[in-house]
Amino acid sequence: MQENTIGIQKTMLKQFLRTNEIDFLNNLQDKTDKINIELFDLENKKELIIEKNAEDCYNYEDNKAEIRLRNNNYEIAMESLKIISRNLYELYNNYNTISQLNYLIVDKCNTSFATYNFKEDIAKLKEKVKLAENLEGKIEDDDSKNYYIIDNYLDYDYNTNETEKVRIKRIVNIDNLQDNLTLKISEGKVELPYTKAEIQEFMKKYPDEYKTPEDVIEKEFTAYVSNYRKHPVFSRLKETYNLCRNKENMSRFESLKYAKKIMFRSEINACVIAAVKNKKQLEDYIECLEKNKLEEYTHFKIIFEVNPTMA
Repeated sequence: MQENTIGIQKTMLKQFLRTNEIDFLNNLQDKTDKINIELFDLENKKELIIEKNAEDCYNYEDNKAEIRLRNNNYEIAMESLKIISRNLYELYNNYNTISQLNYLIVDKCNTSFATYNFKEDIAKLKEKVKLAENLEGKIEDDDSKNYYIIDNYLDYDYNTNETEKVRIKRIVNIDNLQDNLTLKISEGKVELPYTKAEIQEFMKKYPDEYKTPEDVIEKEFTAYVSNYRKHPVFSRLKETYNLCRNKENMSRFESLKYAKKIMFRSEINACVIAAVKNKKQLEDYIECLEKNKLEEYTHFKIIFEVNPTMA
């Protein structure tokens, strides 16, 4: 931006501007500098995210289910970072447009004041300042969520208590395998509903990883309650994102957009989000929840062996 050029806010034309508009123009350079600093910091966060993902892939190269989980979380963090970057560049371009118009008005007044319809350009300037202020508010709210997601990803602790790692004893083979239409949430583990077709699909898709239905059930349809308790907001986010992205085949942007609507809704249990097969099942659950009529939820049975608010 043209730091040494006198803008409209420093001339007699400032009488056509409101106080907040003058303040906005006076702070325009500082706003731009702040974006440049934030973009630099964002690149540092990007490097940390990439390093964490690379470390995860190395440490869990023999556990495909765990890698898929961590890659899902990595994708969420990277998409959040991309959105922040896009928001910052959008703001920067708006600031640049306002700055150019600001100094153009002054230049035209100095060179052809007698014939220049400056009020028309001032009206445009005022409108662009108003739009930029509204954009700042919208982006600030959105980016606070995105930074929350990134910071939680970088600080996320996957550690599970050793007492929870006891394998659930099952005797399941292809012959006696049946659909399980129950979500069971106990003190230690969460047993997710599944269909026989889903189990068979995992075994077909990952034959080296899953030799028996028990293997699939243990790794794909069993979760630890402690992870949901430690990170309830991030759990709702990642499970909703996984639902949209991997079960509904939505884009990364739309998946994250929808997940951010759910992440801070503390009344929605993340275990249920993990259990649903599609958005329709989740939205039906939310509707029953809002009406306080969970007994009317029909997609699968929900059994709490612990307090629902603690799961």
